[in-house]
Amino acid sequence: MDHARPSVGQHNIGGYNWVRMHGRKSEAQEFYDIFYASQTPLWEGCENDTKLSIILEALSFKSNYNMSQGCFNRVAQYVGNMLAKNNQMFSNFYEARMLVRKLGLGCLEIDCFQKKMHDVL
Repeated sequence: MDHARPSVGQHNIGGYNWVRMHGRKSEAQEFYDIFYASQTPLWEGCENDTKLSIILEALSFKSNYNMSQGCFNRVAQYVGNMLAKNNQMFSNFYEARMLVRKLGLGCLEIDCFQKKMHDVL
């Protein structure tokens, strides 16, 4: 923040909005989106969770407990309605996934039913 000025939180650094002419976000803008999400409290006054931390925790629940996308979306809406007004809770799986995708982490999907019996032996 000392070098980039406080405007880094508004994604408007030096008057340039970091969006290329074709509408595709640059890697720098994606970094600032993640940085902003990691610094934004879930609601004003919340000291324990940020927008990014709650998304990562919820995606971990989805993976660990094999939640369907519909269930994930419904839980996100329910929790969002319980929180204080003007909260930063994500509203669905797509929104959560799009933010986490900016981290550049890959995803490995394993289909255990595609293996043939002779591959196992």
